[in-house]
Amino acid sequence: MHKARRKAPGQIAATMVVVLIVGMAAVAGASMRATTTGKIHGCVNRSTRAVRIISMSQSCAANEVSKVWNVRGRRGRKGATGAVGATGGSVTGAVGGTGAAGGTGAVGGTGPAGVTGDRGATGARGIPGGSTGATGAVGATGAVGATGAVGATGAVGATGAVGATGAVGATGVTGPMGATGPMGATGPTGGTGAVGGTGAKGPTGDKGSIGDTGAMGNIGAITIVSLTSANNSIGPKTVTANCTGGRSVLGGGYVIAGDTSGKVQALNAYPSSSTAFTVTALEETKASSSWTVTVYAICG
Repeated sequence: MHKARRKAPGQIAATMVVVLIVGMAAVAGASMRATTTGKIHGCVNRSTRAVRIISMSQSCAANEVSKVWNVRGRRGRKGATGAVGATGGSVTGAVGGTGAAGGTGAVGGTGPAGVTGDRGATGARGIPGGSTGATGAVGATGAVGATGAVGATGAVGATGAVGATGAVGATGVTGPMGATGPMGATGPTGGTGAVGGTGAKGPTGDKGSIGDTGAMGNIGAITIVSLTSANNSIGPKTVTANCTGGRSVLGGGYVIAGDTSGKVQALNAYPSSSTAFTVTALEETKASSSWTVTVYAICG
């Protein structure tokens, strides 16, 4: 019979080894426990690499390494900002027609009078009253006689030739501008201009606030397959639990039960293939006690 290293006195004979599966329920009655801080505490055997889950307040054995895992992973980074869309083009309408001309300005002032024509001929003298007497001696100058009546006006002489046209007078002041004519009809709409080139990319906006944490996803289906050895004192016992239905072994564990006064212990516990988990156990001392080893394979 193979003689394995003796365990320290008082060590519990019935041992449970479980490989960690995040979110998995109990394996063979020993439940995996996640603390309220979102952590999972486990112990990894230095020799067999088997994992068993304990509370955060418990400690691992001397031949085990303590490990702590997060129940939930870190949030991923925010995606890059999308590119800015192209700027739309603008269209200018055609220019309207010219308005009607304003009214004629006021007439300028009259130019200066032309030159006066020549004086007409003097009319004939009227008939004398009597014959002329002899010239008397020159008497003393008499008093001035009364003024004779005015003779009849002679006939009007022929009209003189028209004088030359006087020079053109200076241009009069420009009259006020006429009222603006009515607006011409609107011309037809011009064709749509070509689309302008894409503007330069604007600066990246401020980083948005972090969204709420999404609900935790479901864990894929996991099954546990077990196999128990014969209940007797014969050892060593090697038991293999096999996954079925094309599933692969994710981990495993074992339970030793029965009369353990002979200090039964596991020599090894390991995945013997991609679909099987194997455990070998024996009594440290021969005590003719009956015992069993049950092997559990975690399949997924």
